Amino acid sequence: MAENRIINTERLILRPFKESDYNDLFEFLSQLKDDEFEGYPGITYENGKKHLDERVGSDNFFAIELKDSGKVIGNIFFGKREYSTREVGYIVNEGYQRKGYAYEALTAVINYAFENGVHRVIARCNSRNNASWMLLEKAGLKREAHLKETHFTRLDDNNSPIWQDTYIYTLINDSNMKSPSKILFYGHENSIFKDSHGLTPIDYYNLLSDIWCEYTCAPRMRNRWNKSNKTVGQCSITAFLMQDLFGGDVYGIDIGGGNYHCFNVVDGIKFDLTSEQFEKQLDYDNVVIQDRNIHFKRIEKKERYEYLKERLLSRIANLNND
Repeated sequence: MAENRIINTERLILRPFKESDYNDLFEFLSQLKDDEFEGYPGITYENGKKHLDERVGSDNFFAIELKDSGKVIGNIFFGKREYSTREVGYIVNEGYQRKGYAYEALTAVINYAFENGVHRVIARCNSRNNASWMLLEKAGLKREAHLKETHFTRLDDNNSPIWQDTYIYTLINDSNMKSPSKILFYGHENSIFKDSHGLTPIDYYNLLSDIWCEYTCAPRMRNRWNKSNKTVGQCSITAFLMQDLFGGDVYGIDIGGGNYHCFNVVDGIKFDLTSEQFEKQLDYDNVVIQDRNIHFKRIEKKERYEYLKERLLSRIANLNND
């Protein structure tokens, strides 16, 4: 089972560990030798091999491999628990932190878990590890408990334990929030993070699928719009609307004739709700940042954006009243 379990994301390959990964594994584990939250005290190159033995052939870990270099920069823990539950955890090489890799890997694994019948994902972290619990919340997990003095990893000068508290986080597999097979937009596999309304890009795709129409389509493309090709001509107004909800930036891909196809990048995660209109995948690396002020100089585009936004916010309000 472990040998066939591979998840591809925009920048990463999440896969089982191999014997040849040891140098990379030791590199990021040894950085935690004296870590306050997850220490590996006394780790050396020789005794650290037991950690590789725990990982090779195990279903409980994903190696995080960079697509562009093949380097393993961390791992995702994916521990099996009772009642169709998996516990997740994460380590990323300190040289590759603050680049969105942990979020990209964690959300992909959670999505994989739910697609394969897992009912509940849990995580534990030190209550003072702000970066860790903020990542969990960004990925959509909810804090369920604050457990007092659960463990210690260090002793004080009097050789007494330095007790630490634990936060417990949970995310339930809600079938209404899963990525259905009909959703094919670029980046959907990582689009399970939530905005202030508690909705994900996948949720907005579902909502917008009933709102996109010939009127919201760019005028020059309305002869191509139909319900089976609902995303055509919707890219810029949709991308700027998603920017309103999730922040981040809007980028454009040159598709010729002075036109750009717009998509979103949020904390390093790319998603394109309107990519289905293209038969082949676009190049999401050769891009130009887009300025809404320039786009909305065209009155008809600003009006289509306002209409789409009004309709979407109305749908959200109805969801909250249900």
